[in-house]
Amino acid sequence: MKNRVILKIITVMIFFLIAYAICELTPYYIPKIKYAEDEIRVVMNDAEITKQLPDEAIVIGGRVLMSLDTIHKYIDKYAYFDERYNTLIFSNNVSLVKMPIDNCDILINGKTVTVEVPAQVIHDDIYVPIQDIVQIYGKSIVYNKKVIITDDDAKYYSIMADNKIHIKGYKKEFCITTDIVEKGEVLEVFDEFEQKSDDDYLWVRSSDGSLGYVKKSNIKVKEVLSKPTLVLDENNDNQMISLVWEYAENYTPNRSAEQKIDGLDIVAPTWLYVKNVNGDIKSTINESYISWARGVGYEIWPTIKNDLIEKNGSDTRLDSTSKLLNDMHNRQNFIDNLVEIVSQYNFSGINMDFENMYETDKEEYAELIRELAVTLRNRGIITSVCVNVPDGSPTWSLCFDSKAISDAADYIMVMTYDQYTLDDSGREIPGPVAGLDWVELNLKKMIERDGIESEKLFLGVPFYSRFWRERNGTIKNKSSIYMEGAKKYMNNNSQNVEWLEDEGQYYVEYKDGNDTIKIWVEDENSLREKLKLVDKYNLAGVAAWRRGQETSEVWEVIEEAR
Repeated sequence: MKNRVILKIITVMIFFLIAYAICELTPYYIPKIKYAEDEIRVVMNDAEITKQLPDEAIVIGGRVLMSLDTIHKYIDKYAYFDERYNTLIFSNNVSLVKMPIDNCDILINGKTVTVEVPAQVIHDDIYVPIQDIVQIYGKSIVYNKKVIITDDDAKYYSIMADNKIHIKGYKKEFCITTDIVEKGEVLEVFDEFEQKSDDDYLWVRSSDGSLGYVKKSNIKVKEVLSKPTLVLDENNDNQMISLVWEYAENYTPNRSAEQKIDGLDIVAPTWLYVKNVNGDIKSTINESYISWARGVGYEIWPTIKNDLIEKNGSDTRLDSTSKLLNDMHNRQNFIDNLVEIVSQYNFSGINMDFENMYETDKEEYAELIRELAVTLRNRGIITSVCVNVPDGSPTWSLCFDSKAISDAADYIMVMTYDQYTLDDSGREIPGPVAGLDWVELNLKKMIERDGIESEKLFLGVPFYSRFWRERNGTIKNKSSIYMEGAKKYMNNNSQNVEWLEDEGQYYVEYKDGNDTIKIWVEDENSLREKLKLVDKYNLAGVAAWRRGQETSEVWEVIEEAR
């Protein structure tokens, strides 16, 4: 008798050991994690991230605080801390939050709001009251037994339990129960409306944040309380947008006798210039041009440049631009001044064209764009930004965080010109302004490597060519020629013209005394090849530098490409 009892005990122990082993070895098993008694556990959507947090969450006065590192990892990688003014800055498409450390008065879109607990430094880390910022990112937060953060667009639905339901740590009834949902309690189902499941179980979250599996048959009645709504894009107009820059620093061309050009939608006169580090702006706006452009049907997106920013003492333009970008108040003054001008003339958009900046300031420039874009977007004004092709020089290309800029702005114009090559000694080698293969390579880098949305990209194209004069392998002269001039050189040297398939353009080379003349021709033919990339990569449109350098044929080519 005694032996039988011992045998039964051993059998039961073996059974539980086998069951435990199965749970431990299965890929569906939720391993049990040990948490400190006072540790604040955090669940985001359908996963517990407590142990993945850079720093532990903290609760003060019933408010949840998370470190800035945690926010960067899980909420907003662009959250910005201005050390000079000890202020955190958060933004999304339409909200801009400025939150000073140790101050309960914060600014939301310029208006003061008082919060219960301020951002503060704890254990040498910056901690932020998370409830006061998550709503601007389309997230909700609940704190009961755990901190539960849910994206507004997360794929889940809520049901009301009509019976007691056991949430399991594994897809087996006998396995560990992680939580019990009582009748009448809410259960969140994170299984993409059951389409992802290939068996009888669903992945769920209880109201207190416990996660696990529930057998479908245990959910007797599905009373769906909420379900994500699929929002369809009602704008099906994918027609390519066309913009041209109009050079107007010292004077604005008189176009009053001209009609609207088919193939052109937006004119971007270079009317606005940063004057100083304080963000004051010089304007050369011409009201007659505005009346003409609107009268014939163009949108106007004036371009603002940092070309004229004043030098302070020994400062270069690089230094002055840096002082503007690195001061929160200077940035705000610049934005206020620009908004005043844009509002005064009722412009529908603006074009930011800052160039020649320090690589170390690329985060600050992206922050300026974020703050500006939110402000303009709330007024129904489009923000477009010029960027250079990636992987160039530190102050010319690497000073742009194009991904961050594209995430903030409505559009970016990639200036896929001027292309040039250097030899081993650093000397420039003659070449095209914008060869087709080079243009496509840089587009692919931005879209495929850097993750920029192609629908936000304008392809920048040149309306000019370079005239290269070379003697004994040395460049004696490099100058710009308009399309009409390039055509004349082609016609006068027709026997020396060839089509370059890779570059997608004509090439002219001929002797002029002891010199060799080389021209890679930008014309309607090269433009036609580049416009194929707009369709191939689903780009927003095309932007050309600059008006007055083109021939009339280019507009026909653009109109045909729509």
